[in-house]
Amino acid sequence: MTVSALLQYLDSFFLLFGKEEGYLSAEALAQVEGEFFQNRQRKEHALGGHMKTLCYLRHSIKDANNNISPEGIELAKKQGQILVATMGNQRQDNQIRVDRIFVGPLVRTVQTRDAFFFHVVPTLMLDEITAEIPNIGTDGLFKEIVSDEFKDAVKSGKSNFEATLGAHSPGQVLVWSRIAYHAVDEMIASLEEGQKAIAFGHSPMIELAAYYIHSGRLPAEYRRLAEMEGLVFVHDQNRGTAPIRVHDRVAAPAR
Repeated sequence: MTVSALLQYLDSFFLLFGKEEGYLSAEALAQVEGEFFQNRQRKEHALGGHMKTLCYLRHSIKDANNNISPEGIELAKKQGQILVATMGNQRQDNQIRVDRIFVGPLVRTVQTRDAFFFHVVPTLMLDEITAEIPNIGTDGLFKEIVSDEFKDAVKSGKSNFEATLGAHSPGQVLVWSRIAYHAVDEMIASLEEGQKAIAFGHSPMIELAAYYIHSGRLPAEYRRLAEMEGLVFVHDQNRGTAPIRVHDRVAAPAR
């Protein structure tokens, strides 16, 4: 069962959300699982069965103090309930199959992780399988990206990724995209074949990693990631010199 299988029908399922505290009802979860159970083998085959998979999500909605807000907590909880039905081979007692978790350098990524797993039981203790996203360092990198020109572009309606392209030179963007890609590469390298990881990080680093993979020709649907949206990266050893590819886009739950 994969993220992409559920996301194709996500809009039709959000009406099944419980009305209180952002829960998905038991009936909604059962319907999600039942709908996709019959397609599970086909979808897993499409992913190669034993590929390494990284679901790389942007952190949830933040408040004025750069912590995730009450709305952000509920959004992350919903996304956790949705992805529990799509990661791993089965769902038992609301368990999620995840072998590694990664968080970014800013505290809101850890807060997002904790909210995401509020209703979801990982197979191991969170702190035992959590590590920092490698290669991107501290918040210094983000301070470089978020220039005054970047801020003006975002205020005008551009996505973080598009603002980065507009505010900085192609050479600087290439440097950052390499850093972002190598972070993805190192996270995937920490997995064994068939294992799956979730990373809670930042925009535009997620998009920049995909930009590098796509040699600067990033599809439009990958260029704007809202809070709790992300990309699924997979490692396929049969792809030779370019084993990592972007498999899918993860949409945010309805608010």
